[in-house]
Amino acid sequence: MISDGWCELHCHSAHSLRDGVSRPDDLARRAAELGYPALALTDHDSLAGIVAHARACAAAGIRPLAGVEFTLDDGSHLTLLARDALGYRSLCRLVSQAHLGGERERERPQVSLDLVAASGAGLECLTGCREGRVAAAIRRGDEDGAAAALRALREIFGADHVWVEAQRYGLPDDGRVLHGLADLADLGGPGGPGGPGGPGRTWRTWRAARACPWSPRATPTTPTRATATCRT
Repeated sequence: MISDGWCELHCHSAHSLRDGVSRPDDLARRAAELGYPALALTDHDSLAGIVAHARACAAAGIRPLAGVEFTLDDGSHLTLLARDALGYRSLCRLVSQAHLGGERERERPQVSLDLVAASGAGLECLTGCREGRVAAAIRRGDEDGAAAALRALREIFGADHVWVEAQRYGLPDDGRVLHGLADLADLGGPGGPGGPGGPGRTWRTWRAARACPWSPRATPTTPTRATATCRT
């Protein structure tokens, strides 16, 4: 049984081609078995599984959260969660634009960060996996670039709606990347005040879940990797 309040905020189903195999009902059932109060579905560039996800979560007695892991036009990833009905409409709009927009042929859907900024109402932003701009900069050893990428997201979504996302993949550089992400979160975000995510935040944040379904504050986990989110 997972600690009270712990839930998964970055989860792929079989609707994430080449990256997920589980059906939404299997995910919801397993989440309920683990004691999750809620479960987010964040398939790649798609909301195709969200209705099945909502129904499966309702049947399992947990709260469904709607999200998408978007591919940006530079190839990086950004995970967005709907905070409310307005946020869900924003997700729908962005997914449509990712699939229909653009002037050139593309192998997979993608959106620009400018487009996200113009359609970001009602959304919570997770900084993304290893392919997110923040984590990718840390992997390159570019701390200033990571801080700039985080600052850009805070300017788009607001400091209270951006969350540093960390994932453990079992790769050699996991420790370095996780510590870099934690340092950014501990500083309260580049140029920002301390507040709830500022100096004095402990590593308990990364181990224990205190999740509010529409305002994610969780340390989710799956059998294959662990994900943590922390206020910037």
